[in-house]
Amino acid sequence: MIDQTEVPALTDYYELRNTIDDGDLTLYMGMSHTSWLIKAVTGFPYTHVGQAMWMGPRLFILEAVHHGVAIDLFSRSVEQYNGRVDLFRITDITEDQRRIMTSSALSYIGLKYSYSGALKLALRLLLHEPRKAAQFVKMPKGLFCSQYIARNCKDAGITIERNVSTEWTLPKDFALSARTRRVARLKI
Repeated sequence: MIDQTEVPALTDYYELRNTIDDGDLTLYMGMSHTSWLIKAVTGFPYTHVGQAMWMGPRLFILEAVHHGVAIDLFSRSVEQYNGRVDLFRITDITEDQRRIMTSSALSYIGLKYSYSGALKLALRLLLHEPRKAAQFVKMPKGLFCSQYIARNCKDAGITIERNVSTEWTLPKDFALSARTRRVARLKI
C-alpha cells in the first residue's frame, strides 16, 4: 500500500530496467482531459494501469488503451505518456503466477477497449453503488485498463482487492492494495 504523502524521486528507467519483472505494474497519473475526468470520478490520481512483460531482451507493456488491448515497448510507454508513471510490484508472487499473468494478458490482445464498461463503472461510482457484484464473462468483447490487469491477476490466483469485483477494479485499487508496493517513479 502506498503512502499518499510520500512523493517519490524520479528514477531513470534505464537504471531500473533490468530489475523489472514480468507482472510488474505501471500506474499512470495522466494530464489529459480523460485523465482529469477519471481523477474527478475516482478521487485518486492514478488514471491508467499496465503490466510488464519480457520477450527475449525486449521489455513490453501490456495495456488496454483507446484502440484496444495492445502491447507496446515499455520505454515508449513511459517516454510518451502525458503525465507520471510509477512502477509497482506485486508482493509474494511466484514465478508460476508471473507466467500465468503474462499468458492471460496475451490471450486478450486485440480485444476492443470497453468504453461501455468504463462508463458503467463511472456511473456505479457516481451513484455510490458497491463494486462487489458483477457478472464475470469468460471472454468479453472488450476491456478497460484496470479490468484487464485485474483479470490477469485473478487468473494467476492473485487477489488485489477482496471487496471489489474484478469487473469493477480501478487503477487506485492496485496502488492501495496490501499486495502491491511502489518501486519507483520512472523517467526517461
